[in-house]
Amino acid sequence: MRRLLLLISLLTSIAGSAQTVRISGFTPSSTDASAALVYDANGELCATLKLETKETGWTFEAGLAGIIDIEYRKDVIYVYVPATARKLSVSHPQYPALRDWTIPRTLEPGRTYSMKLEVAKPKPVKVTPVKQFNAPRLRSVSDKEFTRHFADAYLGFCIGEYCYEEYFIGARYTYLQNKVGPYIALAFNTAEESGAVFAGAAYRFTDERTSDLDFQVYGGLGLIYGQSLGGELGVRFGWKGDSPVSHWDFGVGCQFMKGCIVPTVEVGLYIWGIPVLCGIGLCLGAL
Repeated sequence: MRRLLLLISLLTSIAGSAQTVRISGFTPSSTDASAALVYDANGELCATLKLETKETGWTFEAGLAGIIDIEYRKDVIYVYVPATARKLSVSHPQYPALRDWTIPRTLEPGRTYSMKLEVAKPKPVKVTPVKQFNAPRLRSVSDKEFTRHFADAYLGFCIGEYCYEEYFIGARYTYLQNKVGPYIALAFNTAEESGAVFAGAAYRFTDERTSDLDFQVYGGLGLIYGQSLGGELGVRFGWKGDSPVSHWDFGVGCQFMKGCIVPTVEVGLYIWGIPVLCGIGLCLGAL
C-alpha cells in the first residue's frame, strides 16, 4: 500500500511539474464592499489583493511586509497586506510555487486590487515526423560455420634439371578447428615407383563472424623419394557449409626439393575431387 501511495504521489508531482502557476489581469479597483477593513501593525489600512481562482489549497507570503490576514471564499481569495508590500509568493501542494511575483504598482491603503490566479498548462508540442533514413545494406554473412576437415586431391608437375616429365598425384588431409591445425600429405611419382610425404600446419586468416570465405595458408616439411628432404607452401580457399567436412575448396602451392620444384593444384575430394583425381590418373596412364 505504501508503495502504491508513493507511486501516486510521484506521478502527481511529475504531472504538476509540467504546469505553471501565474497571476494575470492585475487591475486597481474601487473599494470592494465585500472586502473587510483590516489594519496593519502601524494602524494603517491594508491594501486588499483580490485573487480569483477555481482552485483551493493556496498559501501566500509577502516577504518582509508580511501578510496581515487571508480570507478564503468561493472562487475568490482576499489577501490583506500592508501598502508597503512589493512581492507576493504563491504555493500549492500540487503545483510548482510562484516565488517573489512583483506587484506591478505601489499599493494604496484601503484600496482593492483584482487579479486572476491561474494554473497554466503547457501547450502541446508539435512533433515533426523524422524522415526515415535508409542505411546502406551491408553484405550479409551467413549463419553457417567454417568446416573443420579438409580432404583434398592434388596434382603436381616437377620442374628442374633432374626431372623428366614427372607428375606427383597425392592427397592431403587437414584438421582446422580454430585458427591453426595440422595436415599430412601423401603422393606418388608417375615416373618412378616412389613418392613423397609431407606434414605441417595450416593457418586460417579469415573470421567466420565477418566473412563467408575461408582463406588459409599452409606449410610443412617432407621426405621425397624416401631420402631427400623438401618443403612446401600453399594457400587454400574454402566456404562455409552445413557439414564439418569441406565440400567445396581448392588451393595452389609449391613443393620444392634439391634440384627441382613442383607446382601443385588441389581440389576438395568430398564431392568432385575423387572424379577429378580418377580422370587425371586415367589421362596420365594413357600417356
